[in-house]
Amino acid sequence: MAKCSYCGKENPDQAEVCAGCGMALATTPDPQTAPTYSPLARKRIITGTLWLLGGLLVTGVTYSAAKSGGTYVLAWGAIAFGAVQLFQGLLGGRRPPRVENAGYDELEAATHLEAQGRIQDAAAAYKSIAERFASTPAGNDARKSLENLEARLK
Repeated sequence: MAKCSYCGKENPDQAEVCAGCGMALATTPDPQTAPTYSPLARKRIITGTLWLLGGLLVTGVTYSAAKSGGTYVLAWGAIAFGAVQLFQGLLGGRRPPRVENAGYDELEAATHLEAQGRIQDAAAAYKSIAERFASTPAGNDARKSLENLEARLK
């Protein structure tokens, strides 16, 4: 049985969503299939590598052609841009998750409760999110959702 970290209800092991509150149940990712880097980090790694290699290639080719007495191009811009992108991707993929993302995950679950017609549960969830994530955009969105929900109930 999997216990919901939000409401504490016991759920079957194969359940993806809590039967009590609608929150997504935490699953342990398989280390073989879990992504190492975020999509943005992977994009920066690929882009940075291509720019860096391209800059080195242009520099190498023009230097080889200039050996017999000529000028060559040192592609500093491409090399520097590529190196910065590559290192941002490598370092950016290992950043801890942002607090707002956790708030938005819970906000999505609260919205799901509201869509199911479980208004009281949704209102409690919105209130909890607004209190715990008060200084984040997710907290502001939860406050607005709670105000809209209360206005509709009047």
